[in-house]
Amino acid sequence: MTWRTNLGFRPETCQILEMTHHFLCHCFHHSASEADHMIQEYFRQYGEFADESFVTHELGWRMTMQIECTIGCGNDRSDVMEWERSRGFWNPPAYAVEYEAKNYWHQFRR
Repeated sequence: MTWRTNLGFRPETCQILEMTHHFLCHCFHHSASEADHMIQEYFRQYGEFADESFVTHELGWRMTMQIECTIGCGNDRSDVMEWERSRGFWNPPAYAVEYEAKNYWHQFRR
């Protein structure tokens, strides 16, 4: 079982996690299997907090930041905002904004 099958989220929420997977692979250079493991591990560790409402609030880029900071770099969840700022990730890059528009907003939020 993977995060794609065992979280039980709505299709639009699963699409956010697909975008997160994409960003982990293309922006942080993780393999697809590494990104799968990172997402799975994030929900194993933080699932009681990171529910469907949280995912839809954060969207793809911010979920990527959450997962890269905590699982990828081994930091605590309380470090995510400072980690983002210190690395210039506070504002999503234009690429991420465009990717989210094409793969989420235009499909699910018309």
